[in-house]
Amino acid sequence: MFGKIKFIKKVYKSINLYIDEAGVPKMTTTLEQIIKESELNSGKKWDPSMDWHLLLGEQIHQFAYERRKDLYSRWKNEPNKAAIAAISSFISTLGDNGQIQEMKVEQKEMYESLELLWGMCGFLATGPLHEEYEDAVIVPDKGNPFR
Repeated sequence: MFGKIKFIKKVYKSINLYIDEAGVPKMTTTLEQIIKESELNSGKKWDPSMDWHLLLGEQIHQFAYERRKDLYSRWKNEPNKAAIAAISSFISTLGDNGQIQEMKVEQKEMYESLELLWGMCGFLATGPLHEEYEDAVIVPDKGNPFR
């Protein structure tokens, strides 16, 4: 049991690292608006640790948590690969459901952030480390969800 808990925490840490490495911004105009409204409505100062990386990461963490048994059974000794699988699977699921294309219009900054992550997944699957990561990158049924 403790092995799986430790594993998923490492996966979360890797997800956060990949969000940063992909070049996802820490602040967006959407987040600025959320902060403004939150501070206005609550009268409390926004916690600066609550940045765009955290908001995006929490969504992928939840997705990874729901699939933790599969991630653990496939990559229990490779949390970085499990993180890439979670990220690419999260994006693929959104793509298969048509949500990526909806985001392009309705949530442009989230769309752009996910597109950066997708590009990083693609690089890992096809670049110099492709042999290490190609089996971890999950692709939607219809291919690239950003086209």
